[in-house]
Amino acid sequence: MNVLKQSVAFTVGTAALALSFCGMHATVNAQLRSEMLSIEQRGDFVLEPGKQEILLAPGEEVTKTLSITNRSRDGITFSLNVEDIIGSESAEDPVILLGDKKGPYTLKDLVSFPVDSVTLDLGERVTIPFTISIPEDAEPGGRYGAVIASNAPSKEGELQEGSGTTIVSRLGSILLVRIKGNVQEQGQLEEIRTLGGKRIFFSGRPQGFEVLYRNSGNVHLVPYGTVTISNLFGTQVAQLPVDAYFALPQSLRYREVPWESQSFMFGRYKATVDLNRGYGDLKDADSVVIWVLPLPWIGGAIAVLGVLGLLIHFVTSRFQISKRS
Repeated sequence: MNVLKQSVAFTVGTAALALSFCGMHATVNAQLRSEMLSIEQRGDFVLEPGKQEILLAPGEEVTKTLSITNRSRDGITFSLNVEDIIGSESAEDPVILLGDKKGPYTLKDLVSFPVDSVTLDLGERVTIPFTISIPEDAEPGGRYGAVIASNAPSKEGELQEGSGTTIVSRLGSILLVRIKGNVQEQGQLEEIRTLGGKRIFFSGRPQGFEVLYRNSGNVHLVPYGTVTISNLFGTQVAQLPVDAYFALPQSLRYREVPWESQSFMFGRYKATVDLNRGYGDLKDADSVVIWVLPLPWIGGAIAVLGVLGLLIHFVTSRFQISKRS
């Protein structure tokens, strides 16, 4: 009789645990929104949005979402985690992922997900919520990280054809979090220069310019402005937008400003950048002088001058001979 009671109690307990687990699983699934899209197979996946800016107060939390779209094949599992990020002094690597390390503006422990992985078929897109929770005693300033989505290899291993290497792709969605309070906004324009270096002589129109901006504060800043090009006579020949871009604290951020023009150029030009620092309506300006000397035109001019010189020499010689005779 006691054995029977124990057996019944165990069965009831197991059933309750199973129901509890199923309820929790259903709750998690209810938080995820999935849809099937008609897309072409491209062997990759998409993580959106690429960047989110969030303003929070100490003790506050907010729930945001991101989406993963599978464009590879059926049954791909994507894992999620958060890495801290920092800025740099390099034009090639403006944002550095820190992996398992914590950064000076760490965010990784403040972000939580209802799941840490999802499995998607080809054409499936899932929207995943995540929560950012700011501690009550958090200091004002910036917190920076990136949600990393990676396609986990299958049990057999997703091997590149012809090699023994497992392919794992990673995409990141940057989180720029600003905690309200007395923050330090400090940044300034450092330099404008021609794209790819400090050249000033060109045989044709330069491809564009680089704008260098240093952020020495403790929050990210978003500078923006224009580059105005004028000729030797001060006449404006072009005005290029410097689209708004973010600069992380304690870093030097480069911004490429492309210049696409079909107009003929010759001589001296001046490019001036007017840059809003991204706070307090403060502005900086700097300029660079460039010379456009098209080689065919220079060669043609030299040839014409050479012909004129020979012609003058010939006429002068003939005149002197005629005068002697």
